[in-house]
Amino acid sequence: MIMKKQILNSEKELLELGESFGRSLNVKEIIVLSGPLGAGKTCFVKGIAKGLNIEQMITSPTFNIVKEYEDKLCHIDAYRINDEDVGIDHYIDNDFIICIEWSEHIKDYIPYVNYEINIDYLNDGRSIE
Repeated sequence: MIMKKQILNSEKELLELGESFGRSLNVKEIIVLSGPLGAGKTCFVKGIAKGLNIEQMITSPTFNIVKEYEDKLCHIDAYRINDEDVGIDHYIDNDFIICIEWSEHIKDYIPYVNYEINIDYLNDGRSIE
């Protein structure tokens, strides 16, 4: 799935786009999400989880760093770490889809990237590409 730059007016639209995107994903794919604090990266991952039929509540892994959901989705937030191996290979080996926020903090440990998504603020919404 190729995503063109889009302007979103609500959190609901961001969730719906994430859900649609999530339905297109395959195991072992790595998605890196960038954007400022509070831009909606975790909200987008919530949509991805919904597209993968994950029932668990998705929350930011900021303090946990890594969260697993139903042996399908690994959500990493590398904001608080710097140049540290968080075990991405384990999740690839076990057929997870991996979403990484603040990937630039652990770039040396990410073996490949399937999708790069940037979410940013606008006056009345968000842009995503």
